[in-house]
Amino acid sequence: MKDSRSGNPLRGIVSIIDLDEGVEVAPKFLREDGTFDFNLINKRNYLLIIQGDEYFRIEELFFLDGSMEINKTTEPIESKIEFKSLEFENSKADILPSMHDDLKKLADFLIDHPDLHVNISGHTDSQGREESNRRLSQDRANAIKKFLVDNFMIDAERISAIGYGSSKPIIQEENTDDHRQINRRVEFEISRTKN
Repeated sequence: MKDSRSGNPLRGIVSIIDLDEGVEVAPKFLREDGTFDFNLINKRNYLLIIQGDEYFRIEELFFLDGSMEINKTTEPIESKIEFKSLEFENSKADILPSMHDDLKKLADFLIDHPDLHVNISGHTDSQGREESNRRLSQDRANAIKKFLVDNFMIDAERISAIGYGSSKPIIQEENTDDHRQINRRVEFEISRTKN
């Protein structure tokens, strides 16, 4: 298990669930070099779960057919996260099915780390009136918060939602649709205490 950027090993806990028997094999810590091994019964279906403080939980289904090696890499969580799947329809704040997988990753991470808080920041491009943009970005941030609370029972006190409209662009001069798309975003900032 390695950091996909640096190649360095990551720390964490590995669990394997025997899906055919419905039992969890005793979890193990990743070794210092990021490796792990288990003695498992052949010809069975398993669920591999790897979790740690530096990255989103990884889950992978596999069928054991002889000796096998699983190599996983992932990006560590930085202070600010942006999911490319979180693109809302124009002038709307509805959570789309394409967003569900990434929002589940975030929810799983918050469930695994109950001491963490997330700040959701909504941003728009500069098209339209600033007050309308601010309201739309707030509605989108609120929709994500509501989705996490309603679907994953995340405590609402652990989530802040703020809409900035077009006041914090990544690209100052929006000359193309690509520039505007970059500025239309939702960012997640994870911290130990409420901001």
